[in-house]
Amino acid sequence: MRSEDRIKYAKRALVGTALGDCFGQTFFIPDEMACQKIKNREILDEPWHFTDDTVMAIGIYRILETYGEINQDALARVFAENYAIDWHRGYGATAHSILRSIGETFFIPDEMACQKIKNREILDEPWHFTDDTVMAIGIYRILETYGEINQDALARVFAENYAIDWHRGYGATAHSILRSIGEGQNWQEAASVVFDGMGSMGNGGAMRAAPIGAYFADDLDKVLYYAKASAEVTHAHIEGIVGAMAAAVGAALLLNKKLGCYSGEGEAFLRDVADKLPESDTKYKILSAVSIKKESSMDFVVSALGNGIRLTAQDTVPLCLWCAAYFYTSIEDALWTAVSALGDRDTICAIVGGMVALFADEIPQKWFGYMEHPENSVFMNNRQEKF
Repeated sequence: MRSEDRIKYAKRALVGTALGDCFGQTFFIPDEMACQKIKNREILDEPWHFTDDTVMAIGIYRILETYGEINQDALARVFAENYAIDWHRGYGATAHSILRSIGETFFIPDEMACQKIKNREILDEPWHFTDDTVMAIGIYRILETYGEINQDALARVFAENYAIDWHRGYGATAHSILRSIGEGQNWQEAASVVFDGMGSMGNGGAMRAAPIGAYFADDLDKVLYYAKASAEVTHAHIEGIVGAMAAAVGAALLLNKKLGCYSGEGEAFLRDVADKLPESDTKYKILSAVSIKKESSMDFVVSALGNGIRLTAQDTVPLCLWCAAYFYTSIEDALWTAVSALGDRDTICAIVGGMVALFADEIPQKWFGYMEHPENSVFMNNRQEKF
């Protein structure tokens, strides 16, 4: 076959992949509704967007067009480059981890990232939030409506907001759970069947927990109870639940410190959080943070506490609490410190930001101007009086 024919047919296959991808993703709606639309051959009368499936197929096509074969190193770079351009295309948790790691090696080397962090260079264009904030909005809405965590209502809000825009960086497990809830499955069942029935130990419960700590700051027993309840909707594993409890307690303590009801900081803050938690790896990892000084190098901190690259609570929350323990007076300093750990950067910074915002006086106005504001988003305004 001639080379020009090879690439012509490869392009046709790419277009077919994209068409099928775009078509299929329009049916991520409850099964009963999807079956009726399929039976009637009803298509979505608005633009169809492709997902990570097509983005990665584009990478294959580009490499074939350039090399006439699969050059693996070049393919890895293209995958990482395209991921960095738009990582809200429905990549799963494993893909996020792999492509971030490749990106740090090939596309945005750690040395370059660290230099930007050292110079405090920020992105000079709008900053969009991810699933971390979308799910925190769900927590806020339920607290506003019920004054407590109503798990059934929270599950519905999570699923509704997921359906509005599922390209916000949700991990593979979250995709599975939230789709199932949206299709009518009981949240207890949806959360408990993942990971061979063990449930998720991910950091997703922690990333959305700060509003609970703020709301119930005057009653730490309620903080613990409702943080646990909020996590259980998607995280059936003890580590995922404890991660949420720890982040919520950290938020409550910093608000109490702001209000003059608590004086702990540094080592004392870390011990006070850990003392409230059930026995777990996450608890003992937080206790191990007590011996790490504020002046420690970030490489050492990450080697001891993790940086979220494993996407688990025990690999994420201890570092976040360490950042909050020592940098709580300035949200800017806290977030620069947190992001310097690299790893799962948005989630680490979301957890740290949620806690430190309750003590620090000001959000940098320039940052405030760049950020996508949750209070003005469709996720906040897609609401009913009771869910």
